[in-house]
Amino acid sequence: MHRAWLPLLACCLSHLQLVGCEERKPYTPFSVEESSSPIVSSLQEELTPQPPSISKESRDATGLPSEWEVFGRKILAPEGLAFVTAIALPELTKVDLEDDSADAQAREKSQPGKLQPALFAWLASAHEIHSKPNKEATAGLWFFPQDKTQGQFIAPPEKSLPQGEQCSLRANFNRIGEETLALGVEATCQGRLVPGQPSQVLSIFQAKKSKTPLFELKRRTDFPGESISWEPKAIDQDQDGREDIQLEVLLEGPRGAEARTVFEWITRPAGASRNLEATTASLLQTSRALREAVKKKAKRQNALDNLGALRRLVHGVCAGSETERLLDGSGHAFKCNQQKAIHQHISYGLVD
Repeated sequence: MHRAWLPLLACCLSHLQLVGCEERKPYTPFSVEESSSPIVSSLQEELTPQPPSISKESRDATGLPSEWEVFGRKILAPEGLAFVTAIALPELTKVDLEDDSADAQAREKSQPGKLQPALFAWLASAHEIHSKPNKEATAGLWFFPQDKTQGQFIAPPEKSLPQGEQCSLRANFNRIGEETLALGVEATCQGRLVPGQPSQVLSIFQAKKSKTPLFELKRRTDFPGESISWEPKAIDQDQDGREDIQLEVLLEGPRGAEARTVFEWITRPAGASRNLEATTASLLQTSRALREAVKKKAKRQNALDNLGALRRLVHGVCAGSETERLLDGSGHAFKCNQQKAIHQHISYGLVD
């Protein structure tokens, strides 16, 4: 191609890109309460912004140490506690975390790019590492500033999780966006859990803004023969400069049956607002598609299995069934709109 055409070609491509971005900008509600704006289904999924490619940047400790060399720095656990896992935030500064003191700002300016990375870490209590408990040390989430070997206690394990000498907590961090972290904590116990008691908690942090969770979710123990899992993602859905949260929930049952839906929270200055219609649209679309698939001989058995999984998923994630397994931070089940229509599609598909 002749070089004289290059500026013109670049201009055209730039114009097309700008037009495409405007057309693809998704709608999002502006209320800080539960919103009810429609979400486009499968076709819009192709236009939905995808999460950035970000390395996990977390490490699991070996042997539950009380002193840990990790991410190029040394951190110390209080007596009676031990490190389980940690995640580094190389770009996170004390100023980001509401330390706007002149000393903190001067230190940041005098050592740009030289400070050790800030860390979030999960520390286990003494009974989990078979040593004498320290009543003054609290297990849970800790924050380690860039230039400190000692950490700051942030939050204990969720009280609704089973705890005691017969139970242990397993924690893992994931960085799901440019500034968003997910902390999952799961309880494993030798005996049976209290019916209805959550066994897992998912906390979402926007770490550059606050050390406290944006919101939390709880999950009850799986029923025999099936499992529910979740996968959080952080995407600036409405392109307002704030990462919004999407949660894909998957139920897997016998014979490879599966069903999934999506939850969505739009992040505003006042906090996170659940977009109620994201889940409604997802469940409606899936139930309609499976109802039609049952009519095709080659797809019938698989569609029937997946319809059964979808029915159990609706009971598991939507309020009103008394068998809910996905709960908000307060322990309440989530509202889902148009449940009658969703159940009709499922019922008609199962009897067609």
